[in-house]
Amino acid sequence: MKRSTQSIERPKTIEQTQNRLDVSTANNTAISDFVSLERGGNTYSTSTSQIRTSRPNLRNIAKKDKTIIYPSIRFFEYMPGDVVKKILFKYVINLNNIPSTAIKLMTFASVSKFNREFVRDLLTEEGLHEISFFITKSAIPNLLATLANDKKAKFSQYDINDFVHNWPYLTFDSSCEKNRKFSENGVQALKNIVSHPRLQEIRIINTVMDRFMYYTDIFQAPNNNGPELLYSLLSRESSSSLKVDFNFKNWLPPLNANFEFNKKSLDTIKEIQSIAQRCHNVSFGKLNLSRQPKSKGFCDLGSTIEHNREYQLQFLKMMCNIGLLHFAQSISLVGLYLYDEELVLILNEIQKYDKQSLLHLDLSANYVGEFAAKKLSAWLQTENISLKTLKLNSMNLCDNHLSILEQALKNNSSLELIEIKLNDVLSNHPITNDKRVILTE
Repeated sequence: MKRSTQSIERPKTIEQTQNRLDVSTANNTAISDFVSLERGGNTYSTSTSQIRTSRPNLRNIAKKDKTIIYPSIRFFEYMPGDVVKKILFKYVINLNNIPSTAIKLMTFASVSKFNREFVRDLLTEEGLHEISFFITKSAIPNLLATLANDKKAKFSQYDINDFVHNWPYLTFDSSCEKNRKFSENGVQALKNIVSHPRLQEIRIINTVMDRFMYYTDIFQAPNNNGPELLYSLLSRESSSSLKVDFNFKNWLPPLNANFEFNKKSLDTIKEIQSIAQRCHNVSFGKLNLSRQPKSKGFCDLGSTIEHNREYQLQFLKMMCNIGLLHFAQSISLVGLYLYDEELVLILNEIQKYDKQSLLHLDLSANYVGEFAAKKLSAWLQTENISLKTLKLNSMNLCDNHLSILEQALKNNSSLELIEIKLNDVLSNHPITNDKRVILTE
């Protein structure tokens, strides 16, 4: 990364920010390691100012778990790789405790170049990606903070290549936070990262604060960035496959109460939809377009939402279309309070474009009437449906709606779980006899 000054040195703050990964334990105690990854012969350094211990090795780590391991870490580079791997799996890696495993692996990686490269390669193996996703949670927030605070700083293509090379399985958190700033350089860096051809899997978390911040730049930035990041991602020029989880929770339509829906209102999402039809190397895992049900802020929207219902409906239809064109496995539309006829149109879209990839659908906290109940029932009885989980919590289902769904369940063999809120179900309704039906509180 280079600054637009005459200095030939790399800015220390940028260098550190790019390589800093804050790993938090279950009790939110942050442990920050500055891990300088391989950078063309640069000196490798480790700063663990918050860890008041001796230079870490497996012997030190193991003492905390009342286990002594020999030899110490610095001799691992002379061992066969499979032996090192067995030792790590026996004493360090516990997939039932990802936070603890992440801390120990980053401590291990901080000791030497060999250890860093070994951990980097190890985390690309099947079954270990969750550790990489956890470790990289703070990478994007740190980058955004640095680029926002230092206007002369730049994140070059070399930096991007190096970043993705080290972390091809990346948690990409560009959510709205209280003190988070989105500079022009920062947003451009985000777009360049998500479109990088060497990314293997990415979890984009672009969540807006659940309290009402629509009148501030803090709120508007992530609300606007979500679609732009999606466009950049689908524009990537690469033949390699990329799996995406897209969490765009608490998004909102245009917030101006005087907004009038017209043909140009959806230009951005139409561009995304158009490019999505030409992109064949991206697949979606989870697509989350939910809002926090009955959130204090979003409940205050009132008439603003009413002025924008058409935008919301078209946006959701297009997003479901994009996700299912790319084999989305999970779609969440919780808390949008869609009307009966709107749910029918969205279910039509889902049925039309689902290529038997959709396994999980959450429609909780929307309004189901007779038309939506019949549409859902008809879809559940189609031959090409692969849905395994259906959540219908807080939907004010009446006895007639439940009877319609009950009949559909008799003719559906794919569903393994259907959730219905207890208050929505009459205690003696026959649908409760289906073992797949779980009543939630």
